[in-house]
Parts: sequence; structure tokens; C-alpha cells
Amino acid sequence: MHIRLRPVIISDLPILFEQQADPESSAMAAFPSRTKEEFDTHWAKIMADDSVFLRVFVVDGQVAGQLVSW
Repeated sequence: MHIRLRPVIISDLPILFEQQADPESSAMAAFPSRTKEEFDTHWAKIMADDSVFLRVFVVDGQVAGQLVSW
């Protein structure tokens, strides 16, 4: 198994949207899912903010999760 952490890129967003929309994942994170419009607005805002640390976990070439720090 190969695991790495890398910066978020635009093409990751559909995967991250699907992950946060999953009911089981949302319950585990104790955070409600966003609609597509809410998700897009949120990510546009945080990706434009240089003070936000955004990374994705990549496992065997597949985006497996995210790390966001303000």
C-alpha cells in the first residue's frame, strides 16, 4: 500500500464531494453533508485563501480523504 499527502487540485473536487455526500462518512465525521452548490461555494472560498492548508490523502493512486486546516 502506498500512501501520500498532496495539495488539493481542482480535479479532486468531484471525488471530495462524493465522499462528503456519503451518509455513513458524514455521520462518522459528525458534520452534515453539503449540497453541490454549497460544496462548490465553500471550496471556491477556501481554495482562494492562502492561509488555509488543503491536502488530500492518496492511497494507491486514489483520493481517500482530505486534510483541511485554517
